[in-house]
Amino acid sequence: MRTYNLFFLVISTFIFPQIPENCFAQWIQAGNPNNSSVLTAIISNNNIIAGTFNGAYISTDNGVSWSPTALSKSINSLKVSGNKIFAGTGNATNSSGIYVSTDGGFNWVQTSLNNKWIHCIEIGSSNLYAGSTGVYVSSDNGVTWTITSLNNKSVESLTSNGENIFAGTSDFLNPAGVYISTNGGVNWTQSSLNNKSIFSLNYNNGNLFAGTSESGIYISTNNGDNWAQTTLNNQKVYTICSSGNNVFAGTAGNGVYFSTNNGNDWLQKNQGFSTIPAINSLIIVNNFIYAGTNNSIWLRLLSEAIGILNINHTVPPDFSLAQNYPNPFNQSTIINFQCPEKSNVSLNIYDISGKNVKAIINRELDAGTYSLNLNIPELPSGVYFYKLQTNKHSDVKKMILSK
Repeated sequence: MRTYNLFFLVISTFIFPQIPENCFAQWIQAGNPNNSSVLTAIISNNNIIAGTFNGAYISTDNGVSWSPTALSKSINSLKVSGNKIFAGTGNATNSSGIYVSTDGGFNWVQTSLNNKWIHCIEIGSSNLYAGSTGVYVSSDNGVTWTITSLNNKSVESLTSNGENIFAGTSDFLNPAGVYISTNGGVNWTQSSLNNKSIFSLNYNNGNLFAGTSESGIYISTNNGDNWAQTTLNNQKVYTICSSGNNVFAGTAGNGVYFSTNNGNDWLQKNQGFSTIPAINSLIIVNNFIYAGTNNSIWLRLLSEAIGILNINHTVPPDFSLAQNYPNPFNQSTIINFQCPEKSNVSLNIYDISGKNVKAIINRELDAGTYSLNLNIPELPSGVYFYKLQTNKHSDVKKMILSK
């Protein structure tokens, strides 16, 4: 049985106010409504709504306790559009379609899209889309639905970029890959990624990522016209999420992988898991990253997961870059730096010849003092230089990697 993407939208500062930030230096286990496998969750009016195999549950006390709602179907996807919450329901034995709630998730009404197994829902720029056997579209916020010309493929994942809609299909006997519509779902063309089963899609900052059933992640930088396999190339990838140049991937058997450079290099991020689980979903919300497994929700501080921690929010008087420690080091070392103002910040590693061998940071940071846990096990022993650059300042220091 396939596991479908989960989306965990939990406001961390409401749910875990009693836990200090330094406890989130690894994955910690959060709640699990009704001890059921959670398939999807959202925030609505400061309440948490979780979709499980056994229906929708709601928490009004920030995840401490859960109550069943009127919807008892197996829920694969939840999305919010205006004052409506949409639930995509169904499984192999009970195809139920899409339900809608207008009272924050307590009560639900079945829409005209019924008797269908809904795998995923996507909110486009002007339409609402649902993935089932084919892609359905609604132009009136879920009142009426019509099947698009993509009508004979099992659509497991959807994402969008304006009027560009991307559909990931899954068929183990005849895998069809990614389909693309450039006109809001009216017409579809098969992309060059056409021989893979696609479990997950993510669009961010001009990059389109596709997670496959056995070949890891592919990336397209031109809206799906061309694809390249990343170095994460031998995993079953259930889910992908991204923030800036940072990309997280949830796999079937090896936990969470993380890339700081749009998929060029990957590291595992499984600290805190007692047993490395299958990761069915990852999503970034309010400075935390959430992971959904077969029996629980886990969370981790995003700044720690990506290796950058703001250790002092006080505005420093000057720009500075500290010497790494320890130095020499074996695989990992700490680099501290200060930014006196909000700025675009880049940190790159250069070898002795001056070649840029690894991009570490390329993002906007607020003013403050930062600590970076630099982990570069893939580089050989030698002398390296790290250069920190902001909009107005730059500095370079030498470090020695000794394995």
